[in-house]
Parts: sequence; structure tokens; C-alpha cells
Amino acid sequence: MRTLTPADRKQIVSHFQSLEPTWQHQPFYLFERIPQRKFQNASRSYAQNIPVGDEVIMLSDRTFFGSARRGFILTANRLYSRNHFNIVSIIDIDDIGEISVDSVNIGSGQSTPVMVPEVIIETPFVITRLQLWQGPMAKKFFISFKQTLKFLKTCSTEGTEPTLTHCVNCGATGYTGAKCRYCRAIISNS
Repeated sequence: MRTLTPADRKQIVSHFQSLEPTWQHQPFYLFERIPQRKFQNASRSYAQNIPVGDEVIMLSDRTFFGSARRGFILTANRLYSRNHFNIVSIIDIDDIGEISVDSVNIGSGQSTPVMVPEVIIETPFVITRLQLWQGPMAKKFFISFKQTLKFLKTCSTEGTEPTLTHCVNCGATGYTGAKCRYCRAIISNS
């Protein structure tokens, strides 16, 4: 499992310095600035199996009213997301290959198309699309996000990687060290 040092955290925050002072008014949050309510909603919606010790780096809220039930969470080891089509994906940072940006029309059926930029992440197994917001900050955010993913791939991994196993209480599948999505117990190998 990849653990971040204080220097690593500082490096990640520096990737987003170019977005200041407007980055604090965008729908994404870094480290301790992640609102607890948004994190809880996102965790219940698409990131139930974040292992204990996997540091949460970023949360992006892509909901209209700010519930954070759609968007993405970036941890030191994985990217958890739920897009506007309600497709949930979990990607290991080490599996990420190409990262690009494109636009998608989410206003189908309307007279004027609504084009929203998306980050496209390709792995050997799946292609995931993360919806961004409209405006000039989207391009700067994409560059910063791409730098952060590349940086995370260079950080050292220590200890054992959590494995997929079954919850002792209810039998649900999850990563060791994570909270069970059904009974909320910590999943262990025993």
C-alpha cells in the first residue's frame, strides 16, 4: 500500500497551486479540506471499500446540489468514481495508462447541446470517464490532476496490499481493512 509522506502531500498540493485563488470555489477538495458530509455521501454512493490507511487525497463533487453522490475520490492507491451515467468504477493507480480529455454532450434532447469536459482514463481493463465542470479552470485542473496521478505512480509502496475477501459478519465482498458496505464492520482475513 502506498503511503504519503508530508513531502508527498506538499508536492500534490503544489500541483493545484496554479488554480488558486479560484480553486477553493470549484467542486473539488484536497486532503483535510474535504467536507465530512460530502465524503460520507460519496463513500456510501461509490467508494464503500476504501481500505483503512489509504489516504484520501481529493474529492470531486459533480452533483448539482452538492451531495457528492456523483464524482470521484482519489486516494493514494485508487481512484473511485461514479459518473453522470451512474457507472461506478474503482481503478488502481498503478493500472492507469493513458490520460486524456474530451467533451461529452449531456444535454441530449435539448435544442442546445450541453458539452461537458471529461477526463478519460485508460487501463488495460477498462476506460473510465470522469466528468469535470465547464469553464476555464477545467483545463488547468486536468493538467494538475494528470501531474498528481503521474506523481502517485512514482511514490513508493510499503507493506502489504489489501486483498479482496469476504466480511465475516455478513459475507459481502470487500478489501481487507475496509468497512463492509452492508454491516459496516471492518473486513479482515480471519
